[in-house]
Amino acid sequence: MASPARWIALLSYLLLQCIGLGIAWWLLLVPRAPLPHEEIAALADAIGVGTELPWPRPTIRVSSLPGAFRSADESHEFARILAEALGTEAAHVATTKQPPQSLEALSSCALSVADAQALDACLQGTLPENIDMQSDSSAPLLDATFDLLVAPAGSSTHSSALLLDSARGAVLQWRREDQAFGKASGLAKAVAGQLKETWFRRATFENGTSLFEVAPAYVFSFYLVGDCTRRVTWDFLGAVLGPYMGRFLHRLRLLVDLEMDSQVVQCGSLGGSSAVVTASALRADFLRQAGEWPGDTVTRGARWLPPLIRFVAFKPSTSVQVRDDLQQSQRSFAVQGWGAVSIVGGDDDDAQHCSGACSDVSAEDGRGARADVMAPCEAQQAASAWVATLRSWLKLTPDARVMHAPLEESGLALYAARPSADGIAS
Repeated sequence: MASPARWIALLSYLLLQCIGLGIAWWLLLVPRAPLPHEEIAALADAIGVGTELPWPRPTIRVSSLPGAFRSADESHEFARILAEALGTEAAHVATTKQPPQSLEALSSCALSVADAQALDACLQGTLPENIDMQSDSSAPLLDATFDLLVAPAGSSTHSSALLLDSARGAVLQWRREDQAFGKASGLAKAVAGQLKETWFRRATFENGTSLFEVAPAYVFSFYLVGDCTRRVTWDFLGAVLGPYMGRFLHRLRLLVDLEMDSQVVQCGSLGGSSAVVTASALRADFLRQAGEWPGDTVTRGARWLPPLIRFVAFKPSTSVQVRDDLQQSQRSFAVQGWGAVSIVGGDDDDAQHCSGACSDVSAEDGRGARADVMAPCEAQQAASAWVATLRSWLKLTPDARVMHAPLEESGLALYAARPSADGIAS
């Protein structure tokens, strides 16, 4: 018969085994968030039959500055007629007493400027130079709340105008002397017409082959490529990512995880041997030429490598034209599953199409040699092409910038921001 000491040792051993199994189970436990199975099933069914997606309906908060409305009843009438004119586009239009501070600043800035360039700077607003790409946004992913501030037009304003900033805010400058907008009802209908063409413009999600594969994480590799004639360089973080792509990629991080790196390749080619590169030459030679550029690097252990998407700014020393199958000149192109290429610089007049003059900028490369630095205009051009490619990948319109043009039917002038920090810069 076993002694008591042996029984105690056996029980201690079994107790330690149970404790070890409990600790191992706790360490290997994977936290799982509850998934909205019903919403996911409804989304799949809606996409399958081509019906409208069940996104939350937007809400518009209408506020006003002193002197905009003659009474509270007039402001409520404006909101009611605006809701009726929008119909099913907006779920709720409500008035609020406290306008957002950003729209108050935009209204004051717009009244103090005299030219279109200064007004565009007011609309775009003051944006941070460096945006933390790792920070989480406190705003809900599907937040659809818009703010509309009604302000009296200044004495120098010749007509009523709707000013859209780069986020979800707008300022309506109301000039009561306008014959069409003497009453709040006519103004509300005109505003509804403009909002249907801007904020509430419907996008079609077409079924088709995706430009890049669908994955929970990606590696974005940015290249500046020269043609071996002159050295090229860039300040990617300070001159490209921060000013022109930071906010767009920050929003994209709400959907997927991103890792980024940047490289400079001094000797590269798009394919072909002439200054005109055709679509057939690209299909035949481009991937072979791009295969000589440095690939991605793995800096940490990983069980799964995210897809690599390349974004190239090709900066030739002489004019290079890319022509599609219709013999039309293009400044950028995308390769399915590989990435996007934008042609910047060159000596031709077509390279000057973006805002500002693309003058050559040179600097010391640290070894006594001169190097061509990517100019701000060229950075805008490249960022616009890259973001247009990403928007196409997300089944959105490549260029979502609203032109500065009033609708003739309404007579209400429209001024929209050109948010360079969101990537649509040219």
